Amino acid sequence: MPAKVRYILEGGSSTRTHFFDGSNYHFWKNKMHLFLKSQDNGMWCVITDGDYVPTLTQPDGIVVEKIEAQWSKIDQENVFLNSRAQLFLSYALSMEESERVDECIFAKQV
Repeated sequence: MPAKVRYILEGGSSTRTHFFDGSNYHFWKNKMHLFLKSQDNGMWCVITDGDYVPTLTQPDGIVVEKIEAQWSKIDQENVFLNSRAQLFLSYALSMEESERVDECIFAKQV
């Protein structure tokens, strides 16, 4: 199958990620960057900065992680970005590449 046809089958969609098979990483990364930002502006931040963790500053100035029952609607949406980013990344990886990152817990680690 010609490379041009293969490329068209693997990507070129605003609803489907570009497939990474272990080659042309920089090309794939640029496509994923655009794809993830098109899904949500904050999603690329999850990839570069790490998962969003809702926190609460106590009166003594100590910052602690909120328990899930304390999450606001915005906290819930931001935590959901973590899961969505990881899901999109998992869809974009071949089985061989996926096996390399199966133990990763956060999207940034992937």
